[in-house]
Amino acid sequence: MIKKIHSRGVRSGGAVAGFVSQYIGRRLTMLILILFIGAFIPLWILPTGFGALAAGAFWMQFCVQGALGVIPIQLAEMSPPAFRATFPGVVYQLGNMVSSASAQIEATGGAHLKTTVPGKTDPVPDYATIQGILIGAVAAFVVCMIIIGPENLGSHFERYKTAIEEGGGRDEEVSDESSVDHEPKSPASSTKDSHDDMVEVRDV
Repeated sequence: MIKKIHSRGVRSGGAVAGFVSQYIGRRLTMLILILFIGAFIPLWILPTGFGALAAGAFWMQFCVQGALGVIPIQLAEMSPPAFRATFPGVVYQLGNMVSSASAQIEATGGAHLKTTVPGKTDPVPDYATIQGILIGAVAAFVVCMIIIGPENLGSHFERYKTAIEEGGGRDEEVSDESSVDHEPKSPASSTKDSHDDMVEVRDV
């Protein structure tokens, strides 16, 4: 049941944060939600009753997915226009590669940090505290990156050339006249132009 409540938090957080970030900006949206993550960590790891655990799971995942779900569009808007398809994906996967060690970090922490639970005499790994420390460290790191990082809200990629086009790497905005000149002609107009050329040749 908590898993279902947790999933509702993920979906609603991503939808709400994505919508709000269109108006107040990507960085401010992520910063607000990450501050809420820090506030909800105790509610996420300390309760023992179902109601409090469910509330902690929902709001924690709401904030996590809301904050981190904005990162892909933030990366896309920050990317060089000519490489707008490659840059966000490569950067995002590099981040996933770095974070892939989190399971081993938690396991190592569990081997050193123990706690006791009611009904058992042997100590068990205190994964609640470990995960709280881990997400707190990640939240602090992301806050630092948000503060020093740029923002390019509302970037218009369609105004720039792609990497395979001549001059695409210069990141120069294409003027309206240039875009009109490069518009493909319809078959009817092409046929008409060819007919006019033939008429001119005959007249000569």
